[in-house]
Amino acid sequence: MNKRFHKRRILLFLFAVSFLLSISLDFPVNADDRPEQGESGGGFTVTADKVEGAMDLLGALTGKIDIQEGNIYGLTIAKTLQKKGDREPFVIRIRSAGIVSVKNLKGETLGGTLPSFTGFCQPSKAGWICLENVVMTVTSQSAEGIVLPDARITSCYESECQRQAAMKHAGETMAKQIRKSQADFAALSRGLEDDLHQAQDLEKALAESSARLDEVLKAGKADELAVSLAEIEKSLTSDREEEDGGQGTGEKPPEPPIGEAEKLLRALEEDHTWLKEKTEELETALTGIKGRLEKAESTLAALKQTGKLSPGAQDPARPFSGQTAKDAGNSGLLGAENRWKALKDKWASLDMQFRSFKEKWAEFDRTFTGLRKRWEQVEQAFEAES
Repeated sequence: MNKRFHKRRILLFLFAVSFLLSISLDFPVNADDRPEQGESGGGFTVTADKVEGAMDLLGALTGKIDIQEGNIYGLTIAKTLQKKGDREPFVIRIRSAGIVSVKNLKGETLGGTLPSFTGFCQPSKAGWICLENVVMTVTSQSAEGIVLPDARITSCYESECQRQAAMKHAGETMAKQIRKSQADFAALSRGLEDDLHQAQDLEKALAESSARLDEVLKAGKADELAVSLAEIEKSLTSDREEEDGGQGTGEKPPEPPIGEAEKLLRALEEDHTWLKEKTEELETALTGIKGRLEKAESTLAALKQTGKLSPGAQDPARPFSGQTAKDAGNSGLLGAENRWKALKDKWASLDMQFRSFKEKWAEFDRTFTGLRKRWEQVEQAFEAES
């Protein structure tokens, strides 16, 4: 082992011992003490995710830290040892991930400065004060009681610390991207599976609507209504001619088929209303699937391009068994892509069927609208004669 590594271990050991003694024996760690062998002071940098307790907030304004009882969350204590000349500074950190319970913790900040924090938070006990994201540099500290759960001591030269911080940031960024990709992939898989089921339901609904429309057209109700309306219109015309002085046959003209026409109209109206609702529902559903297909295509392209999907990604729509993590990830993304293709083909088929259905529906809609308009005119004419 090289000399630099030996020295690092010695510095780390001495720092840990001195820090633990300073806390347990109420021995102040003073940055104002004269540094030994060219190493500078400067105090300890203390950071915490959250500090709560019965504390003297006014005293903290002048750099006097006094916490009678409290808890510290996410505590990190760091010391930078400056070296003589151009030798690189050495950084030692103690990190406690658990809850640090303290009693009669006292300290002084460097230069009497106010500890920085981002805001207040909700304390776990009434009467306590809670501060978030606390950072301060202390020149001395002591405590009657303190426990550092899961404490870890690490060290690095300053340049190493920067590289480690950069690597940590890069790792956290990548992990965040992977989590986002995992969430996108899960949503994509579930969405495709749901849309495939919906496409099957749409196929049945389209078949049912097509059958209903064919049945209506085959029954010839619209043709019967057109004949009845023609008879009624002829009857109305004949009545007006007689009133104008025309010669009659002397026989009583047959009653116009008003009741029959109205019955046919109401039956056609019921079919028309049902088919109109179904047509709108089918069109809305098909448009929705098309939009989601386009979005899924973009998501698939992004997942394949970024490559941020972890190898162990399991396709939630197709649970795997007996696969390695790598195989599961590959088959998961491939499975989602295959379902996207299957859905695209199904949508294309449904869209073609729907277009054919809609053409027949549009023709029926025009026919019915025209017949209903003729009926309204006939109805108005009879009311006028009554």
